[in-house]
Parts: sequence; structure tokens; C-alpha cells
Amino acid sequence: MLFSYHAISQFFFLIISIFFAIILLILIAPFGLSLSLGKKENLAWGSIKLTWLFLTIVKREISPQSIEELLASIGREKDGMDGIGEKEPNGKHLAERDAETRSTAGENIIDGRTDGSIAEKTETSGRARKARRSPGIRSLIDAAPALAELLGDLCRSISIKKFSCRLCFGLNDPAQTAIISGYIWFFASLFGVSLADLVIEPWFDGLRLEGKLDAEIRARLISPIWAAVKSLRRKEIQLLVREMLGWS
Repeated sequence: MLFSYHAISQFFFLIISIFFAIILLILIAPFGLSLSLGKKENLAWGSIKLTWLFLTIVKREISPQSIEELLASIGREKDGMDGIGEKEPNGKHLAERDAETRSTAGENIIDGRTDGSIAEKTETSGRARKARRSPGIRSLIDAAPALAELLGDLCRSISIKKFSCRLCFGLNDPAQTAIISGYIWFFASLFGVSLADLVIEPWFDGLRLEGKLDAEIRARLISPIWAAVKSLRRKEIQLLVREMLGWS
């Protein structure tokens, strides 16, 4: 009996050790993201690849096609993920059933036949919105240094192995175009991107977006998690989070 208890305890200890080893490996082993995107006039193309260790998690290539075709394909994929086209056993489409349900609910509300459950849900959601509110200006100002430090830690946790970008863009307002260009330069410098690898051509004659991006990024999950945990030790961040959650 003692031998069986000792064997069972060793088995559970082995399972727990393997579990924590897998979690530690996921946190420490780097993820790799390779991007290649391009657009010229009405044509767009690109590829994306997400890897972990020697495994390929996501890999997709987009052949040169028009923006309309690309948006249509994305819409079809989204509809497929939402269950459009699936049928119930009686042959009715799930989308049709959802439409009928929404229509019936609308008629009930118009006719004043709203039941207690709907009123209760509405009241509950209202209380939740009141509990979560926007932080005050004073709290944001006090937490600004800690937030800047957190942003710097997050940027340093990302290693850019390769980066090359040439971008030509414009908005309807030339002033907004200049402001967005400045933001792009600012965030690029935070990530340590060389100015020689980033070429921005502002377009002040209307809407325009053309360019090409090639990037290879490496990151470990433990770095942003540790940065977030370290920032939560700051009193200003704790007060800001409590205020956003409505706990203060």
C-alpha cells in the first residue's frame, strides 16, 4: 500500500513537472514572425509566416490581386468562421435562424412584450459599463512615466532581425499626413529601426497608400509578461488599473 502511494505521488509529480516544463518552454522559446507585404495602385500581395522553435504555426501567401478581390476573400473567410452556410438538422441555415430570432426580439420590444430576463440583462450590462470607466486625466499624468517605461520594455523585448520598408501615403488633410509621418518615425525609433531601412514619402495631394514591407521579428512571451508584472508593482499603475476597473 505504501509502495502504491509512493508510486502515485511520483507519477503526479512527473506530470506536474512536465506541465511546468512545457509552460516554461513556451515562455522562453522565441516566436518568429516573417512579413512581406506590398501594394501598388490597385494590386496587393504578400506573405506571412509565424514559427515557434522548428514548427510553423501559420503560413499564408497572397498572390497579386486587386483590393476588391482581397477584401472579398477576407469577407468570405470571416463568414465561414461565423458559421454562415451551416445548416441545422432540418436544413435551415443558421444565419436565417439568427435573423428570425433578432426579428422576433425586435417585435417583442416594439410591442412592449419584453420579458424580465431581457430587462435584467440590460440592467446588468448597464452596471458593468458604469463599473468600467475611463481613467481621469490626473491618473494618466501620474502614470505617464511608468507607462513610458512599460512601452520601452515592450519595444526592447522585440528583436528585429530584418526590416525594410518603403511607404508612400497621404490623407485628405496635408497636416494630418505630416502628423502621421512623425508618429511613424517616432515608433520606428522606439523599436530601433535604422533610418536607412525606413523610407517615408508623404503624399499631400489626396488619399494614397503604396509601398512594400519586408520584416523578420523575434520575440519571447516571457519578456512582455515580465514587463507587465514589473509595471504592476508601481503604485501609479495600480491606481490607474483600479480606476479603470471601477474599484476605486
